[in-house]
Amino acid sequence: MPARSQAARDHRADPPLTGGSPIALFRQPRHPAAWSVIPLAGDHMARRETAVTIRTITIPVKDLDAARSLYRTLLGADPYVDQPYYVGFRPDGSPEVGLDPHGDVAAGPVTYWHTADLEASLAALTAEGATLERSPHDVGDGTLIATVRDTDGHLIGLYQATQP
Repeated sequence: MPARSQAARDHRADPPLTGGSPIALFRQPRHPAAWSVIPLAGDHMARRETAVTIRTITIPVKDLDAARSLYRTLLGADPYVDQPYYVGFRPDGSPEVGLDPHGDVAAGPVTYWHTADLEASLAALTAEGATLERSPHDVGDGTLIATVRDTDGHLIGLYQATQP
């Protein structure tokens, strides 16, 4: 049997993901066995390894009326918000699905990950090689969103709920 590469041995040593408050784990490029922890929701515990929760999937659309009808049928739910700038669905047991008539249809859907601290998450992701696509901005009632591109150019959305 051929010897395993260092990367394969490091992958085998990845920590398991378990239940609890959502966080993200990012491997430090300079230290293959080291992990950084980014709190994405809930409290800011020093180290809690869990699966990350998708908050919202936003789909850019050209025809909002046609998309609303199609996604209502697909999701089996009526929109909880239905405005000319955004139509949002909250199907049971699934992330929110939002239709954005002002989004970039060619770029495709954007998945938004929930974070308790948008600025800290952006700093950690850019330190790992992500590039800021759209800086944090308020989308209503103090809710903030931002997007970055990963090292392969894929969009990653970050969502910070209104602070109480």
